[in-house]
Amino acid sequence: MVWYFAYGRNMDRAVMVSRKAPFSEESAAILKDYKLVFNKKRGDTPGGGYANVIDCAGSEVEGVAYKITEDGLRKLDVPEGCYPGNAQKSSYLREPHSITLGSGKVVEAEVYFATPQYIHEGLKPKKEYMYNLLVGALQHNLSEEYIRKLVAVEVVDNP
Repeated sequence: MVWYFAYGRNMDRAVMVSRKAPFSEESAAILKDYKLVFNKKRGDTPGGGYANVIDCAGSEVEGVAYKITEDGLRKLDVPEGCYPGNAQKSSYLREPHSITLGSGKVVEAEVYFATPQYIHEGLKPKKEYMYNLLVGALQHNLSEEYIRKLVAVEVVDNP
């Protein structure tokens, strides 16, 4: 079993279930010294972007830590466009990073980072995508301040 840190659509339990990545534990969690951005290019929406996390000393990204099997993690790689060992083909790569669980315990978790060829500035997420982030944030009792930040994100209409 491994910890996986979700900061995007996968924060929503229903999305994790639909992606056949069963989890045995879940917790609100924090990734320190990073910030949430929406600069990962989406192919299906002009100007649309997916969530990504970038280095930012002193900032924090709130999200959800799931304890899943290695097989479950490989199943998440498919919709995330992650092809371990092939950075040229991947839109996200997975790396281990320390996160802090809601209990205060620090654990190593797998985190997805957008690859450089998919990063573009000026992108905005679709409304439907942000809905999943908000549902996941509410399901896991992320901070009110963080939820307000998610609500304030400018979105593009779904096509």
